[in-house]
Amino acid sequence: MPAADAETPTLDFVGLDIGSKQCVVARPSGDIVLNELGGMTTATLVSFKDKERLLGEAAVLASSTNPTNTVDYVNLLLGKTFDQVMHQLQAFPCQRSNFKANDAGLPVASVEYNGSTVEFSPVQLMAMLLAKIGGNVASDRSSLKVGVAIPPGWSAAEQTALLQAIKIAGFGAASLVSKDVALARCYHQKHPVKDEAAAKTIAIVDVGHVSTTAALVRFSATGETILARAYDGALGSANYDRHLYTHFEAKLKASHGVQIQPESRQSRRLLLACEQLKKLLSTIPDAVVHVENVVPDADITLSMTKTELEQLGHVETTAIRELMEGLFAQTDVAPADIATVEIVGGGTRMPLVQDAITKAIGAHVTLGRMLDSATAVAVGAALSDDVGMFFDVSVHDGDVALEKSMQDLDHNMTMLANKRNEIETFVYDMRAKQGQKHGHLIDSAVVAPLLDAAEDWFYSDDAATLEEATVRVDQFKTVHPSRRRRCLDSIAGHSERVPSVLCSGREGREGAGAPARSGSSKSSARKQGR
Repeated sequence: MPAADAETPTLDFVGLDIGSKQCVVARPSGDIVLNELGGMTTATLVSFKDKERLLGEAAVLASSTNPTNTVDYVNLLLGKTFDQVMHQLQAFPCQRSNFKANDAGLPVASVEYNGSTVEFSPVQLMAMLLAKIGGNVASDRSSLKVGVAIPPGWSAAEQTALLQAIKIAGFGAASLVSKDVALARCYHQKHPVKDEAAAKTIAIVDVGHVSTTAALVRFSATGETILARAYDGALGSANYDRHLYTHFEAKLKASHGVQIQPESRQSRRLLLACEQLKKLLSTIPDAVVHVENVVPDADITLSMTKTELEQLGHVETTAIRELMEGLFAQTDVAPADIATVEIVGGGTRMPLVQDAITKAIGAHVTLGRMLDSATAVAVGAALSDDVGMFFDVSVHDGDVALEKSMQDLDHNMTMLANKRNEIETFVYDMRAKQGQKHGHLIDSAVVAPLLDAAEDWFYSDDAATLEEATVRVDQFKTVHPSRRRRCLDSIAGHSERVPSVLCSGREGREGAGAPARSGSSKSSARKQGR
């Protein structure tokens, strides 16, 4: 695919790091774009519930409560065949949405959405997540150019799929930059070399959740140069999680006679416990984790020592050391010529990973942490507009239209939820007034049915559309303003006479726009509400 010319300078540029578990967005200033909850990261998750799409952080809870309608590791599914996707997901044993091959033989996730079973491709799923992330940056995503950091070993198919997702999401333009280039740019920005005599060569090693990237970088007054790079897309901290999972899976079968099924809630709980155990063993020599609801009628305790973990993961540790040795074999640079080794990524917190890097380079080199593991890639991507690669890709008009229609439905569902909250707050507030000062002036026998009827209608199936909900809320909250005013005046004046709006059942019912219930069932209230 041919490279395009420079993009329109009016577009605001941001950098994006799409990790297997979380995403980070940064501006060229180094500021991190916060998510809707105020956090610095957004979960790499897409989930579906009724008419709603739960994207990013909103899908975190759903990954446990509604796993069969949740897709995780979205970035790892791009540009892959069905067999490759299934092989990829088998590496993370837990309950999730079902993947199948469509008529063209391509992988699609089958989920329940908006009242029917729907199939979405990895590109469509990634577009949903990217649109959400872009919305946290600017309301108009077309005003943004996003520079996305990608693993150096990504194939052309993976790159094309990502660019298609970006286009469907509605960004104005996009470019791709290798993760090692982004890390080098971030390091040079933080620690610039201003004098050519101070030029130096360092190694940057990123051990993430599922992959490992390493590079030898030369820094000078004129910029940074990648001298050599190494990448393994199947070597990350998750490998150690799987070893722990397999170890305890066998122990549970022997001790409790329980076979943990890969696609079950029990497998997710066990895998999460193994991740927690691994993190603990990064700081203490032995650790214990308690897990509930993995075996019937019993809680279990998982215990492991750091030595045992080293034995379980010796293959991965050896692979990391060999990857580093292969890195130096590509150039004339010797380990003794390295000024420092910068390590990033969650996997580098493990002492056994640090030991593997040290063995490959030598104990004379210091392992540095001058880069923030969570944000360095995104910040580097935000600084790499001049080196990013841009490719023009085509997308189906139907995919763009579908994403737009789902965004519209998301907006309507959000507005409807706000209306529900509005009426709920109003009803609770009115009920609370009966227990406050002068509450005895309110005739509960008259007011309570009005509030109950309005609340019952609003939470019934009849309140499914935003238009109906808006009309009902307005009717309920604006009933006879003059009568409500007299009510407040009477209370303020300590009047013992209850105003007509609170004692006239007929006028109150008509004005509220919601009928009193004729029976105890909500269905009768809904029918009358129509």
